[in-house]
Amino acid sequence: MIKRLTVSVLLCVMTCSACLAVDKGLQPAKLADTSDEALVKLSASVAEALGEGQVEFGPIDKGQATVLSVLPPRSTPLEGNNPALPRSFQVYSQRGGCWLLETATSEYYQLQDVSCDLVKAD
Repeated sequence: MIKRLTVSVLLCVMTCSACLAVDKGLQPAKLADTSDEALVKLSASVAEALGEGQVEFGPIDKGQATVLSVLPPRSTPLEGNNPALPRSFQVYSQRGGCWLLETATSEYYQLQDVSCDLVKAD
């Protein structure tokens, strides 16, 4: 019983630590590489950050990828109408790292093995 509780607490702390380690140094960014190979890496990194098995993206503007939409899991034939909505994320950069800000919850997620370029102000 105590082992389960300890493991649960540790997993919670590890999961939330990425969200807490962010300071105000974030700058708007876009994905540096939107090739098919890079999007496969991005998908794996986003799935890991969100604690999902896999994720599917909505349409990505390959010229200016500053926003990502993660589609909800596909419904099965037995589910019928699925009310789940896509999750929307803004791309940010901090100290060379790439971060996602979930617009609905204001939670930050750090991405591994994904590079971002700063967005230049007009």
